[in-house]
Amino acid sequence: MCRKRVFLICVLLVLGSAATGLAAELAHRWSFNGDLADSVAGQDAVIVDLGASDAILSDSELTLTGGGKDSSDYVDLPDNILSGLGDAVTIECWATQLSVQNWARVFDFGTSTAEYLYMGWSVGTDLNNDRVEWNGPAGGRLVDGSNAPYALGTEYHMVMVIEPGLVTWYTAPADAAELGPAKGSFETGNRVSTLNHDNAWIGRSQWGDNTANASYNEFRIWKGAMSAAEVEELHGAGSDNPIPNRPYDPSPADGATGVSSRGLVVSWTPTADAVAFNVSGGDDPSALQPFSQGQAETAFSVGDLIGDLELSTVYYWRVDQVAADGTVTEGSLWSFTTENGLPVITSIQGAIVAPGGDAQLVCEAVGTVAPELSYQWYREKVVMMGFELHDVALPEGVEATLNITGATPDDQGYYYCVVTNEIGSVTSAMAFLDVQMGLIHRWTFDESADGVTIPDVVGGADATLMNGTGNATIAGGQATLANDGSQNSSSAAAGDYIDLPNGLISPLTQMTLECWTTWDGTDAVWQRIYDMGTSNGGEDVSNSGDQTTWFCVCPDNGSRVLQVEYRRLGASFIMPVNDNGKLAAGEEVLITQVHDDIAGIVKVYINGTIIGAYKAPAMLNEFIDNNLWLGRSQWGDPLYCGSFNELRIYDTALSAAEIAANYLAGPDVLAEPAVPCAIHVVGDRNKDCVVDFVDAAITADQWLVQSLQD
Repeated sequence: MCRKRVFLICVLLVLGSAATGLAAELAHRWSFNGDLADSVAGQDAVIVDLGASDAILSDSELTLTGGGKDSSDYVDLPDNILSGLGDAVTIECWATQLSVQNWARVFDFGTSTAEYLYMGWSVGTDLNNDRVEWNGPAGGRLVDGSNAPYALGTEYHMVMVIEPGLVTWYTAPADAAELGPAKGSFETGNRVSTLNHDNAWIGRSQWGDNTANASYNEFRIWKGAMSAAEVEELHGAGSDNPIPNRPYDPSPADGATGVSSRGLVVSWTPTADAVAFNVSGGDDPSALQPFSQGQAETAFSVGDLIGDLELSTVYYWRVDQVAADGTVTEGSLWSFTTENGLPVITSIQGAIVAPGGDAQLVCEAVGTVAPELSYQWYREKVVMMGFELHDVALPEGVEATLNITGATPDDQGYYYCVVTNEIGSVTSAMAFLDVQMGLIHRWTFDESADGVTIPDVVGGADATLMNGTGNATIAGGQATLANDGSQNSSSAAAGDYIDLPNGLISPLTQMTLECWTTWDGTDAVWQRIYDMGTSNGGEDVSNSGDQTTWFCVCPDNGSRVLQVEYRRLGASFIMPVNDNGKLAAGEEVLITQVHDDIAGIVKVYINGTIIGAYKAPAMLNEFIDNNLWLGRSQWGDPLYCGSFNELRIYDTALSAAEIAANYLAGPDVLAEPAVPCAIHVVGDRNKDCVVDFVDAAITADQWLVQSLQD
C-alpha cells in the first residue's frame, strides 16, 4: 500500500524530469507568414488600408506604415474575438516599432472611446514611456511607466495576462535571455467576458490617435491566465515555436490552498486533439509516481484511490495528453496545498434594525476534518477618542447566531466571531449592526457661542467654522462664508470653510445628506458646496484627490453645469444629471444626496426633485472620511462663495416622498410623515388623499431609477 504523501494523484506518464508547461489553451494565432490566417481557429484577420501607403505583408511579418487614423493602415481582427474565452486570457505579441507615432497602439480591443483595453507603444510621442489602460463599466485604470520603453528597430516580446480582478504585463527584447519580472499590473473590476470589443484592432486606437508604424511577427491569444513561469517558457520558445497545447484549467487551481483532504476529485480541461491522458503525482515534484495511463476521463477521484490526504501538505500533479496518432504531450506541473484542518468560516452576516427591534448576526462555518465547532462572539469597542480598540467577549454569544433584542443606538457597531474545533480557532471578518435612527446629525447654524463652534443639535458632532478671511459669520440662521473666488483649498487658511468631525460617513450602510445653501454665483469654477472623503495627502491637505475615495457637489464644473462626482481609488464617476446648467445663483436651494449601499445606488435631488441616479461607485465603509468639508475641495480648487442654512445627515435612505416633504417643510422644520387616508385618489402616490408636488416627485424618482436599471 502506497503512502498518501507519495501517491496522491497523477495524470501523466512521467517521461523524465517534471516540466513546467502552460495552463492555457492556444485559441488564436496569426503568424503573418504571407497571409493573415488564424492557424488555430480559422478567425482570419484583414488589413484595413485607409491611405496611399499600403501595409507590407512578407513571408515572415506584417508592417504597418503608420500615420493619421483616417489615412493609414491597421489590422482588424474578428469582432469580439475574446468572447467565449472566459475571464482568464493571455494576449501575446512579437513586434517591432519602426517610428514613433502619437499614442500609437500595439493593440486595442473595445468600442469607441467608451470602453477599451489596450497596450500602447508610447505615451504621446514619448518613447521612454508606455501605457496599459482598461476603461469599462467598472471604471478606468491605467499605468504609465518608463519601465518598458520600446526602442525603435528592436523586436519585443509582449505578454498581457488577464485574470478576474487583475491585469499583468511583461515585455522584453525578443533576443533577451529572459522575459523577466512583470513590468506592471493593476486591479480592475472589468471583465473580459463582458468587454464590448467589436473593434478588435492591431495598431489602431479607439481614439483619434495615429496608427502604429510597426512590424508584427506573431500575435496569439490564449484561453487561460499564465503564470510568470509560463510566460517565461513562452519567451524561451520564441516567436515561431509556440509550445504545444497541454491540458489546462486544473481543479484544484494551480497553487490553490485550503484544498479538502477528504474525498478529493481532481479534473482538467483538454485541448481538442486529446483522446487519452496519463496521470502522475506526489509530494516530490522531481519524482512523481505514475498512476493512470490511457484513461479517457478528464477527472480522477483521489479519495477512491488512497483515501484522505495529509493536512497542510503540498502535492504536485501532472496530466500528459495523448493525441490520436499516439503523440504524448507532457503537461504542466500543478500543485495545491491541503487544508490545515481548522474551521472554515463561509459567511458572516450583519443586520439592520430599528431602535427597539430584534436583530440576528450569523456566523456560518464548517469543519471538514473536525466537524464539532464552538463559537464565541466579540464586540469591537472604540474608546479613548477613537485611538484604542477593545475586544469585548459577549457572554451570551456562544452560538452561531448572536441574538440582540431591543436594540439601542449603543448596540450599533462591529462584531465578529471566533470558531473553534479540536485543531484550533479562526476569526471571522467584521459584521456591522446598523441601528437606524433616521436623523443622526443636524447643524442649523442658528447660533455659535464662540463664533467658531457650530453645534450638532442631534448627534453632538459639532462642526468648526474655519474663518480665514476674518469676515465669515454665523448669524440669522446662516453660516456665511466671505470668500470671493480668489482663495483656494490648498491654502485654505486664507479663506473660509466648515470642517465637520471625522468618521461620520464610513460607519453607515445608508446615508441621506440634506444641504440648504445659497451660492452667490462668483465665477470661479470647481468650487465645492461639499466634498467628503480624503485627499492624497490625508487629513487637512488639499494637494489632490486623484488616487483616493471621495464625493463632491460643484455648483459650476467649468462647463456651466452642476456636477456630482465620486472618485474611487483613481477612477472618476460623474453622475449623469438633468442638464439644468449650473446651480442657480442667489437662490437658496436644497441639495439632497442619497447613498444606499444596500440597493447599490446613489441619487441626487434639487429642491425635492430627483436630477440624477447612478450605480453606487463605492461603499460607504470604503471612505477614509477625515476631510468632511463644506466649501472646501480635496484639490486646490476655489473655496465656496456662499452660505449654508442647514445641514442634515440621516443613516437611512429617505424615500422620494420624504425628500419632497422635507423640501416643502423648509430648513427649520422637521417634516411630519404623511397620514395615509382610506380612499383612493388617482395620482396620489403617497396615499395622503392629495395630488401635489410630493406625488410628482415620487413619479420622477421612480422613472429615473427604472431607467437606470433598464
